[in-house]
Parts: sequence; structure tokens; C-alpha cells
Amino acid sequence: MDIKAMNKEELSAEVEKLRKRILELESRDSDCHVFSGDCPVTAVAAGAVDVTEKRKTEDELEVAEKNYKAIFDSINVPILIQDFESGQVIDANKAAFEYYDIISLDYLKSPEYWKGVAPQYSFDEVSKILNKARTEIQKFEWITRNSRGVEKWAEIMVRVIELGGKRVFISTVLDIHARKLAVEALNESQAMLRKSEELYRTLAESANEMIFMIDEEGVIRFVNNCAAKSYGARPEDIIGRKHNDMFPPEIAKRHNAQMKKVFETGKHLYSYDRMERMKNPDRTIWIDAMLVPVKDETGKVVAVIGISRDITERKKMNEEILRSSKLESLGTLAGGIAHDFNNVLMGIIGNLTLAKKQAPGEEKLYELLVRAEKIALKAKNLTEQLITFSRGGVPIKKVASINDLVKDSAQFASTGSNMVCDFSLQNDLWNAEVDEGQITQVFTNLVINSQQAMPDGGRIKIKTSNVVVKPEDAGALPAGNYVSISFSDTGHGIAQEILPRIFDPFFSTKEKGKGLGLATAYSIIKMHSGSITVESKEEQGTLFIVYIPACTGNSNAEPIRGAVTGNGKSLDFTGLRILVMDDEESVLFPICDMLTDMGCQARAAVNGEQAIEEFRKSFEAEEPIEVLLLDLVVKGGLGGVETLNRIRMIDKNVKAIVSSGYSNDPIMARYKDFGFSGVLVKPYVAENIIELLSRIKKAD
Repeated sequence: MDIKAMNKEELSAEVEKLRKRILELESRDSDCHVFSGDCPVTAVAAGAVDVTEKRKTEDELEVAEKNYKAIFDSINVPILIQDFESGQVIDANKAAFEYYDIISLDYLKSPEYWKGVAPQYSFDEVSKILNKARTEIQKFEWITRNSRGVEKWAEIMVRVIELGGKRVFISTVLDIHARKLAVEALNESQAMLRKSEELYRTLAESANEMIFMIDEEGVIRFVNNCAAKSYGARPEDIIGRKHNDMFPPEIAKRHNAQMKKVFETGKHLYSYDRMERMKNPDRTIWIDAMLVPVKDETGKVVAVIGISRDITERKKMNEEILRSSKLESLGTLAGGIAHDFNNVLMGIIGNLTLAKKQAPGEEKLYELLVRAEKIALKAKNLTEQLITFSRGGVPIKKVASINDLVKDSAQFASTGSNMVCDFSLQNDLWNAEVDEGQITQVFTNLVINSQQAMPDGGRIKIKTSNVVVKPEDAGALPAGNYVSISFSDTGHGIAQEILPRIFDPFFSTKEKGKGLGLATAYSIIKMHSGSITVESKEEQGTLFIVYIPACTGNSNAEPIRGAVTGNGKSLDFTGLRILVMDDEESVLFPICDMLTDMGCQARAAVNGEQAIEEFRKSFEAEEPIEVLLLDLVVKGGLGGVETLNRIRMIDKNVKAIVSSGYSNDPIMARYKDFGFSGVLVKPYVAENIIELLSRIKKAD
């Protein structure tokens, strides 16, 4: 009999067979007859019992018990036999002794067993389990504890069997501690994995990058919200679809080639500053992309994760920065050119002014000189526009007639075009304090914008009017008096979806547009504390309205064109001592000649040091200089600010005017902060000098 080859059921059946055989042998007895004492004994009979069979039975019983014990102990699963009534352990096999680390049944029969067999259960709860086992097999898991206090997880199965004619509980104890720990570890690992997956999914879903995963068949297995949004769809609409369906054919072909390389090499692939055309919606964006291989346990690439970042806005910003950098360089260059060019213009205009004085009665000659002077002044406007275009600049304001500025600007901008300007200018339009060059640029840009909107020709209506904003109507414009200038064209109009962006820098709907005209106009008007609005409908034209604060108290006054007093009489500059400092002789001498022609006593200096010395001499001679006309920047010498500071140490009350071809210099806009009484932007004409000297003299 091969005990080791038997399973549990076969062993149990064999044990039961041995038990029955033992009981059968024990029930046998010998026959014997005893005579009564009342019976006369006539003979004595002696009987003998054959004990051979009994001996044989006893031997068989002993063998059966040994076989039973051998079978019982050979089972490597701990087995306990318990009394059906009390539940007390009757017997246990060798595996049970080893499992509970005992040398006798005393431990299993003692109360310590009931404390240790299931630490997490009370005796009553264990009893309930045994009661249930009386009617049906009970199978459960719990923690057992051996004699040394070591706890292990076990799977217990309790059933009732007939053993030796009696019903008993037979319990098998299967050590599942290692399995339990493994399951717990697996569950913990799976929980951590789920948590990790949830974490990474959350990170992926909340990322600003476009993330997707594509398998070997080109099927999209994952896509995050950002990527789905870029495709113009929801994630559930994309997952499961072919990658080729999501992009135009030429783009999909390039993607496939890149992914094939990752599948073959198993290495990351990077791509920077790449243009990408999306299929839905049809648009083109700039992206930085990275392809990452996903490998299985054998190292085979089974999928590719793509991570892309939309850098379109960053690209635009970089381009804007680059443009701004170029414009800043252009501005620096323009400033230098403007300074030198304005000096040249100053010399030309100064001499033209003097020439007009020398042509009395020569109407034709005088007309030509006036025309040449206007052309020279337009050249001045061009340099100012270049500076404003490239770098901006703080407005250098003075009172001006808006009607004159808008009319001159519109006629100049429309020259040579097939566009007609219709003017409706209010006669009593209020004056405004503006930077003439900058405001001229605004009007010019708006007229050019209308001209470009009507390539086949058309009419632009330009209207000026006085506007009063009452406190209860104040909104974008504070309450006050304003000059309104409107430009209305009959062009193709502006789409509503892009209308809010037309003042953005570098935004343009024109193929060759730079997107700076309207942005510059907006910036200039804001620096003048005004407002510019736009109304437009496609194919119905566009209306721009500019609001500029009107001069307080000068509602109907014309700007000063000559030297007049408050009562209209001419001011006399005869004998006014003026010191002119300029490092360009072509500028210095025409200015001195113009001042002399006005009756002033003009002195010349080519640098600050010479100007200080001339002033000192006149002061010591008790014929002090009354007005200084100082160039702001002098090459290789003291400029206007430093020269004035030193002269003020001699005479702190002297009046000074600053002059420069650098119209965007902050000192020119804040001249009073540096001690000057007025400012002249080169090139200027005699009327500008007369106007300024008149104000200074009236202030005295």
C-alpha cells in the first residue's frame, strides 16, 4: 500500500476501514460452560479455547493501528480530531504537532489552545462555527497562533465524520500564510498601481501639453483633454480611432515615419519648433514634440507616447520680441539720423525764412519759398513718424488747430491714390494741446487704413466736432470737453470676430501689413489722454472716431502764429539779449539771423563751455543775457542741461529754452523739470520762436 500516493479522501476511507475492523475483532468472545453446584459431579470436563484467532486479531489490530497512525501522520496537512459534543481535541497528526510547535496533545486540549487557535475570535464565536459544522462543512480563513505565539494565516475546513462508530469533528489546517502575504502584497501593489495610474492620469488630464498613446497598429489608445481639444473633439471621440484619420495625409505620413523610427530603435525622438496643421479644425500651429517608447517585459516597443506643446503664442511672442528688438535698433538709428537730418532741415528752413524776408513784392518767388518751407516741414514730420513708429515717445504738446492737422494729413496720405476725401470740419472747433507730429501720424495711419480697405477706390468722410462728456455719461472718457475726429470709409469692413484685435501690435489681416499702424495710433491717442473707437460690419465699411481733450479756456482761439499780446498788439523783441548754443554752424547762424531779424541781440556759442564764458562776460559787463536757447545734445561738449546748471550758478533767474532734433528725448517732454521755460523741436520756423518768446515775456 502506497500511502504517499493516496489523496485525502482515500486516506480517510482507509482509516475508517481499519477502525471498523478493529471494533469487529474486539467484539468477539470465547465459549465456556459452567456447571451448577447442585449438580452432582460425576465427571469433570475440561474445555480449551483456541486463542489463535484472537492472537491473530490482536496482531491485525496492532498492525491496523500502526497503519492508521502511519497514514494519519504521513498526511502533511495538519489534522485535528475533535469530540462531537465538547469540541475538545482528541487526536492530531504529526503535521499538526509541527504546525502548532507542540510535543503533546496537552496544549491542544488546554484553554491556551482556544486562546491561540484564533486570536481574533472569542470562544463563543469558535463554538458557533463548530455548531454550524454539525450540519454542513465549514471552510474559513483566520489567524492561528502556535505555542510560541507565532501567528499565521490558515485555511480551516471542519466536517463531521463517523469514526469508530462515533461522530467526530475532523479539522484540516492549511497554512496559507505565504499565500495570504503574497495576496496582500499583490493587492497593495495593485492598489498602489491603481493610485499611481490615477495620479498619472490626473497629471496627464490636467497637463497643458497634448498627450496621446498610439499602438503598433496606429490606433490611438489614450488622449488627454488638451490633445482632444486641439483636435476639436472629446477624448472619447478619438480613442480607438486610427491616427491617420486625425491629420491631413501629408502630416500623418510624417508622423508615421517618426513613430516607425521609435518602434524600431526604442529611443526617444525630439522635434522642436515645428509647424503642424490640424485637420479638425483646419488650422496651423507651432509645436515642440517628443515621442517616447512604451516597452513590455521583454523590451519590445508596444506603443508610442507623444507629448506635444503648443508654442504658437510663445513663437508669436518671440517674433514680437525680435521685431521689437529690431525696431529698438531702428529707433536708435532713427534717433541719430533724425537728429542730424533735423539739423539739416533747420538750416534749410532757417535760410528759407530769411529768404522770404528778402523777397518783398516778389509774389512768385515768395510762393516758391513758402512751398519749399512746407516741404521741409513735411520732411520733419516724416522723421517724427519714424521715431514714433520705432520707439514711441512722450508727446511734446502745444496748442494746435485740429482742423488744419487733419486736413493736411488726409491730403498728404491720399496723394496719388484713387480715393476721395470729403471734409466736414466744424468752423468753431476747439483747439487741443497735442504733439503735432504724433497726431499727424495718427490721422495719416487712419486715412491709409481706409485707403487699403478700398483698393478699387472710394470716398472717406472726415468730420470734426466739439463733444462735451457730462459726468453722468462718463465711461471710457472722463467728463470734459473733447475734439472728435471721425473717419468713415465704404470699404470691405472688418469681421466681428477679429474686431477686438485690430489694435493689437503686429496683428494685421493684410498680406503685407505689419500690424503697427493702428497699434501706434492707439498708443499715441492714449498718451494724449484720449480715446479711439471703431465700428465696422463686413462689406459695409468702417468708422473710426478719435477723441482728444480740448484746451480748457481756449474753445474758439486759433493757435498763436505770430508775436501778439493779449490785446492783439505785436510784441517788441528789440534789444532782447539771447544766447544761442548749437554745435552745428549750419543751424546756429540761421537761427541767430532769424533772431536778429526780429530785433534781438543774438550771440552764438558752439558748445557749453563757450556759452558759459559768453554769459559770464555779459553778466560782468552788466549786460546780462536774458534768454538762453540751448541745444540739448552737443557732440564732445557740455549739453543744454549741464550748461544751464552752470549758468544758473552765475544768474539763477535767467530764462532758458531747450532745443533738439531728438524729439523723443524725455527731457524734451519734461523740460520744466530740468529748469527750462520752453522747448523747440528742430526744425522750427520763426513763428515758433516768436510764439515761445511771447509766452516767456508775458510770463514775466
